Amino acid sequence: SIAYGKQVQYSPSQYAYNQLKGNATAEAKALYVAILNYGAAAQIFLDYKTDALVNADLTDANKALIEEYRSDMVHSVAMPSASKQGTLAANGGFSAKQPTISLDSAFAINYYFTPSATMKGNMTFYYWNAADFAANSVLTTKNATGSVVMTKEGARYGAAIEGIAAKDIDSALYACGVYTDTSGNTYSTGILPYSLGFYCGNQAKGEGALADLASAIAVYGYYAGI
Repeated sequence: SIAYGKQVQYSPSQYAYNQLKGNATAEAKALYVAILNYGAAAQIFLDYKTDALVNADLTDANKALIEEYRSDMVHSVAMPSASKQGTLAANGGFSAKQPTISLDSAFAINYYFTPSATMKGNMTFYYWNAADFAANSVLTTKNATGSVVMTKEGARYGAAIEGIAAKDIDSALYACGVYTDTSGNTYSTGILPYSLGFYCGNQAKGEGALADLASAIAVYGYYAGI
């Protein structure tokens, strides 16, 4: 015979509220409050079910556990030295746009490069996470954390680093594009450092729904990293 279990509805918000009712530490509870505040800020930013914000049931005691966004919760990202970049230092033959952030579904950093010389084959995107960046005195395509052939979008080529965990939003990612022209010359965009935390810190200085969302993400990431 087949036995069927009772259907159960569950969600991250329900989990957070359940944990707030338990015996978690104050720091852990601050994280659960931050998750709910982030969810509410995302709802407002995306104009999604704003009449039922996920943080609406937070008690005054819950709200007292968390601090507002502070600038020291995120850090700027330093440009790696020329010696660290080695042969991957920028050498022309391309144009690059500042990386952009995707906040509509999951945390991601998008990169776009446009070759300005005749390219042969494809442009390859290489990236290093903070651990691999620190572990190598000189960055090369062989010690990259990962690589992907970039996708052509009109005249430019794009790639994304997706699935950035909340605890890693203030951890820098380092990336570059590399291609070869028809004469056999290799071009590199140079190593571009960026982080979701750096983006959020800049956006939090503004006003409106995006600034509120950036602040909520930064606080969420801060407590997730503790």
